[in-house]
Parts: sequence; structure tokens; C-alpha cells
Amino acid sequence: MTTYVLVPGACHGAWCFDDLADELRSRGHRVLAITLTGIAERAHLLHAGVNLETHVADVLAELAVHGVTGAVLVGHSYGGMVITAVADRVPQQVDSLSISMRWCQLTANPAGTWSMTKSGSGTSTWTTPATASDRCHSSTRARQPIPCPRFFNESG
Repeated sequence: MTTYVLVPGACHGAWCFDDLADELRSRGHRVLAITLTGIAERAHLLHAGVNLETHVADVLAELAVHGVTGAVLVGHSYGGMVITAVADRVPQQVDSLSISMRWCQLTANPAGTWSMTKSGSGTSTWTTPATASDRCHSSTRARQPIPCPRFFNESG
């Protein structure tokens, strides 16, 4: 059994992973889908101090509360930045990363996904040997559009 920690992008909540989470659980895996502070159903928690560090703390707290080790961290878009920082902070709790970069394509990979696993030595050096498909937007449940937090809409 693997523990998957699913972190959505800047304009989504954990609900965007509902179908993926259901599928993983049906295969016997443990799944934690996290909505970040100030986003989606947690939008009421947004304030001027919410930033990447806040979101890293959100995920670290979930890992601690649930006693997670050997996790596969999955981040969609901005969530990829969050899980990369989490893996840097607690590499002993993370087995691998999967980052889907659909919103801000930073790789030549046509699928827009980087899969990262620890190097053979078990250190926190990450490699990018494989790809995976983007499942974040596959939810069949009806959802209302949720606007991006204001810090993504301000210029300057």
C-alpha cells in the first residue's frame, strides 16, 4: 500500500482529485487530498501573509498529523512548487514526486508531467525518468467555478 498526497493547483481544491482518489483507494492505497490555505473551499482563510511557505506548512502538517512516510507527492501546476519544497524539507518521508505542469508548461514533455523518484542512494536528489497522465481535471462531479485567489490576479 502506498500513501498518495495530492496537492492541487492555485485555483482548485482537493475535490479536483475526487475520481483519482477514489480509484487509488479502490486499489488499496491511502490517499490524502489537500486544499491549500486561502484557495477554493478554504478561500475564507486568505490574508496578505498567505504564500508558498504557508502552503508548504499545510502539507507538512498533514504529513505529521497522519504519520505519513514513503509518500508519493502529486502536485498539479502550482501544487508542484509546493510538493517540491515539501520533499526538500522532509526527504525521509517522501518516496517520489509527480508534478503535472499543465498551467505553466516548463518541460518539453508533451504530457506536461514530471515524475520524480529518489536516486538509488536514497538521498534527496530527484531524477525525472518517467511521465504520467494528468488526472486532476477528470472529476465527473459537478463543480462550480472557483476564482483564483486575489494574489494571482494582482499585477505588479
